Amino acid sequence: MVAKLRIEGSAAIIDAHEGESLLTTLQAHEVPIATSCGGVATCGTCRILVTRGAENLTPIRPQELVHLGNVAKITGQRLACQSKVCGTGEIVIDIPPVERTEVKRGRKASRNAREKVPPRGAVEWRPRILEKKKEEP
Repeated sequence: MVAKLRIEGSAAIIDAHEGESLLTTLQAHEVPIATSCGGVATCGTCRILVTRGAENLTPIRPQELVHLGNVAKITGQRLACQSKVCGTGEIVIDIPPVERTEVKRGRKASRNAREKVPPRGAVEWRPRILEKKKEEP
């Protein structure tokens, strides 16, 4: 069984085979999509938005909810690595643009500087105030 996968903003239609994850299908057709874990649902970067045809995908899994939250069920967000084809209809998805790691790190560093967030692992030193015990007569 084969479903038709269409990406918002693109005229291309990709054949997506039953049981195959959308991440695997997209990578096989050289469609840029962010991932750092290789498709095991640990990084949460392969987020997509399913705009039509969600019924042609497997139900949302608990591993996805860890990264997307319960609101994903309402908004249509999924992890491409956990979304497997299980129907023959059309699936329409929106993929956010892939950002280079250096750009993300730079943006995070500038945000942390504005908010004065200490670097990860840094411990703020505070003097410890000890109360004197009152001597009993």
